[in-house]
Amino acid sequence: MNDILLYGPVAIYLLALFIIASKVIMNNEALTAEQFLKGKSNYTWVVLTITLVATFIGPGFSVGAVDSVSSMGWTFGLAVACTPIHMIITGVFLSKSERAQKITSYRTAGALLEDTFGQISRPILGIGLVVLYIFFAAQLITGSIVILEVVFGLSGEAIAILIAIIVATYSLSCGISGVIKTDILQFIFLAILLVFFIFIGLSIGELKISPSIQNQQPQDITFNFPLFLGIALTFLLGDAFQPLYMQRAFFGKSSKQAGKAFIIGGTLAIVWFLTITWVGLSIADKNISFTNDQGRIIEVLNLISGNNELLYFLILGIIGAGFIGLIMSTLDSVLNTASGTLIDDFVGYFIQIDEDKKIVLMKLSIAALSIIGAVIASFNSNMIELMLQAYEIWIPTVLAMVIISFFRVGCITNIPKSVPIIGITTGIAIWSVSLWIPDPVVPWSVWGFLANFSILISGISFLNKPE
Repeated sequence: MNDILLYGPVAIYLLALFIIASKVIMNNEALTAEQFLKGKSNYTWVVLTITLVATFIGPGFSVGAVDSVSSMGWTFGLAVACTPIHMIITGVFLSKSERAQKITSYRTAGALLEDTFGQISRPILGIGLVVLYIFFAAQLITGSIVILEVVFGLSGEAIAILIAIIVATYSLSCGISGVIKTDILQFIFLAILLVFFIFIGLSIGELKISPSIQNQQPQDITFNFPLFLGIALTFLLGDAFQPLYMQRAFFGKSSKQAGKAFIIGGTLAIVWFLTITWVGLSIADKNISFTNDQGRIIEVLNLISGNNELLYFLILGIIGAGFIGLIMSTLDSVLNTASGTLIDDFVGYFIQIDEDKKIVLMKLSIAALSIIGAVIASFNSNMIELMLQAYEIWIPTVLAMVIISFFRVGCITNIPKSVPIIGITTGIAIWSVSLWIPDPVVPWSVWGFLANFSILISGISFLNKPE
C-alpha cells in the first residue's frame, strides 16, 4: 500500500502526460518552423499565465529556498521571491505601451534584437543563449536526480536521463503546442504541491519537538542584507527578459493579453516563493537537528506524519510528482526555445536555410541539447551552482541588448556593428575579473551587465545625436 501511495501520483502524472502528448502528436499535421516555435499564436492570457508560471517556477529555486533557508536564515528565500518582479514590470509595459503591440510579430528574441542592433546581434544572442540553456538543461536533469534519490530512494541517473528523453521526445514531436498543453497538466500538479506546502507549514507550527532532536544552539535566522543583495541581483537579472519567458509574449493573442499574463504570473510566482520560504523559516524556527542527507523537508514530513505511514507516503508521493512536473515543465520550454534560437538566430545567420529544413534541424537540436545537458549533469550535481554558471554567461553578455531592444530606448536607427560588440566584449572582460578577485556583495556578473548596458546606451546616444 505504501508503494502505491508513493509511486501512484507520479504514475498518474506520467500517464496523463503520455495521453496529452499522444493526442497532440496524432492531431498535428506537418508543422512549419513558425508553428513549431509559436503554435497557433493566439493564446489568451489564461493559457499564457499557466505556461509562464509552469516554466518559471524551477526546482533549483524551490529546493534551495526550502532546504537552504535554515542555514542562511530567511534571506535566500526572500531574495528569490524578489525575482518575479521583472515579470510584473514587463507585464505593465506590454499592457500599456503602444510600442509593445509589435511583440507578437516575433518568433525569436534574435528577431527582436535585429530591429535594434542589426543582424550581427542575432548570432551573438544565439550562441550565448544556447550555452545558457545547455546549463539550464543540466541543472534540471540534476534536479530530477536529486528528487528521485531523496523522495523515492532510487539511483536517479538512469531514470533522470529517461525523463530527459521523454521530454525531448514530445518537445521535438509536438513543438510549442505540446509544451503548452503539458504545461497545463504540470500547473495543476504545481497547485496541488502548493496546497501541501501550506499544509506542511501549518503543521510545523503545531509540532512539539523533543529536546533530544534539537540543536544545542538556536538556528541563525537573522536577515543578512549583503547576501540578500547579491542573490536578489543575480537572480533578478538572471531571469530578466529571458527568451524562455519572452517567447510567451511572442505567441500571445495580443500584447495586452501577454501583459496581463506576465502581471498575474509574476504575482503567483511571488506567492509560491514566499510560501516555501515561510516553510523553510518555520523549519528553522523549530531548531531541529538534521542528522542525514534526506533533505530537511523530508525529515520534517516524517515528524509531521508521526506513526501514520499512509499520510507520510501520500504526501511524499505528491511532492515527488510535483517536483518532477516542475522539472519537466521547465525543461521542455528550455529545449524548444534553445532549438529556435540555435537554428534561427545562430545557424541561420551564416547559412540560408529553407523553412522545411529548419524544422528538421530544430528537432535534431532538441535531441542534441538534451544529451549535452545530461553529460554536464553527470559531472556536476549541484543545482544552484549550475544555475549560477548559466547566469554568469547570460548576464554580462547579451542581457543589456535584450532589454534595450524590448523597451526600444529612444529613436534607435542605423546602429553599426561596433556598438553591441564593444558592449559585450567589455561586459565579458569585467565579468572575467571574478576569476581573480573574491566575490563582492554585488556579483561581478552584475558589474559586467552594468558596463555592457552603459556602453550600449552611450554608443546609441552618441550615434543618434543630432548633427
